[in-house]
Amino acid sequence: MQPKGFIGILPLFAIIAVLVATVGGGAYYLTHKTPAAQSPFYEPVSNTQTTVFAAPAQTPSAGSDISVPGMSKYTDADFGFSFWYPSGWSSPTPVPASTAEGAIGILPMQGGRVVKTLQLKTDGPNSLYIQEIDSSAGLLFNAGNGYVFTFNIGAQQWMNEDLLTKKSSAMDMSQKTMGGLYLLYYGAFVPLGTEKFIAVGSNNGNNPYGEVLPITPFDKTIMATDPAVATPVSAAEQIKIIQAEKDAYTQ
Repeated sequence: MQPKGFIGILPLFAIIAVLVATVGGGAYYLTHKTPAAQSPFYEPVSNTQTTVFAAPAQTPSAGSDISVPGMSKYTDADFGFSFWYPSGWSSPTPVPASTAEGAIGILPMQGGRVVKTLQLKTDGPNSLYIQEIDSSAGLLFNAGNGYVFTFNIGAQQWMNEDLLTKKSSAMDMSQKTMGGLYLLYYGAFVPLGTEKFIAVGSNNGNNPYGEVLPITPFDKTIMATDPAVATPVSAAEQIKIIQAEKDAYTQ
């Protein structure tokens, strides 16, 4: 006969063995379970306190892969903009700023400067002029009898001050280029920020000193090379706008 006490403790050993197996198996699962698959649309961003996940920055296409037969693209990486023009025109050529007098009426305010003036010979004696302007104080149009254009940071609004009446009014900011840039004063100038501007004019009727004509198909193709400046339209829409410029200027 076996001792009664030994028989009594057998069930206790069995219970302990089951508990150990259960706890051990659970510990193995917690330390060796397969990690959940991470979304490819997120990337870890670490700081000193914890690690969170944030969506990566999305940069809209600047249209670098776009191609339209019969059209050429000019890019000035230093000043940060580009535009399209018919391939039959002359290539944009730097010329003295005085060459554009009478074609471009936009001037930098005191302390600003014209960085570069480009000339595109379109047809016969006619030319299109593009000026790169750097001016922290705003722009002057038709000095003496014109307007001063400045940006109101608080209102996030471009303003037009009449030099005769000294009254200011909000400018129309409803028109944009395919690059999402504002076309201000009927496309006479395009801001690349609050201190950098593109002024456009021509000697074949689109003269800011005389009657201001509607925004041209050329104006609409201006883009910033830095996509953080403004959000361009889709590549398909850009192609339509460039094609419209081609149709407007070529036979």
